Amino acid sequence: MPSARSPGARPEESLQTAPTTTASSSAASVAESDLAAREAEAEAEQARVKAEQAETRAAELRREQQHESAHVEDHLREADRVDPDAPSTEGAAHDEGRHRS
Repeated sequence: MPSARSPGARPEESLQTAPTTTASSSAASVAESDLAAREAEAEAEQARVKAEQAETRAAELRREQQHESAHVEDHLREADRVDPDAPSTEGAAHDEGRHRS
């Protein structure tokens, strides 16, 4: 009976070639997937660092705003102490103020 193999080819050679090629391409695919996963992890870490920096900056700005607000309130209290008969509106401390300096 004639065979579909090339003349002189041994049966074990044709069987070993396909799995080796498949294994090589699978190994390359695994390496590419691993690299992609590591790159995604690095990007996620960079995003975490950036988010931490943004949170720190927001907290600093909030502290500055609270400090400034307290400073304005102190000035208004001092103005009220100096001139208690000056017109006063509750809640105006954060707007234009009751007294102008």
